[in-house]
Amino acid sequence: LLGVNFTVDPEARIHAVGSSAIIETANISASNGIIHVIDAVLLPIE
Repeated sequence: LLGVNFTVDPEARIHAVGSSAIIETANISASNGIIHVIDAVLLPIE
């Protein structure tokens, strides 16, 4: 998100840069950290 702030509400919705997504699966362990699967691509808008 290029340093843009975002919020996650209690219903697991992410709100960022004029778009939103829902967390489908959270806390998947990976070799270099934790992964959260979301249902959309969050792109910065002009």
